Amino acid sequence: MIIQENEFIGIGWGSPPVFVKGSNEVLMTKNVQNINENLKLLFSTRQGERALNHAYGTELNKLVFCSQNSLLESEIKESLKRNVRLYEPRITVDDISIDTRDQVDGFIAVKLTYTIRKVNSRHNFVFPFYINEGTNLEP
Repeated sequence: MIIQENEFIGIGWGSPPVFVKGSNEVLMTKNVQNINENLKLLFSTRQGERALNHAYGTELNKLVFCSQNSLLESEIKESLKRNVRLYEPRITVDDISIDTRDQVDGFIAVKLTYTIRKVNSRHNFVFPFYINEGTNLEP
């Protein structure tokens, strides 16, 4: 099912917020783009980082340094499903897959397949998690 322009799934600030020069406006995102930006924000926020909601976010930053095995992958998947269920109620998680082939280079890809509840439309969201983020990294 293709989402019609007039169907309302949600609207919110983009992430990061972008202010329109010369006016008192913030660029807004809507529909699937808004959901994907909310997922990106959820996945990149560490639990405990938000002052007013310590439970918001994920523990990806802790889990990626553990030895990779099927038990850890299932723990990551369950943690992400639980957090998406709590903080993005507009969608139902269909599947989560984790690609650790480039883990040695500091990169893990999380692919989330989801269905938007209101319109029963299926989408994918790929979250690139970089282990070696920073500005002073040695090549």
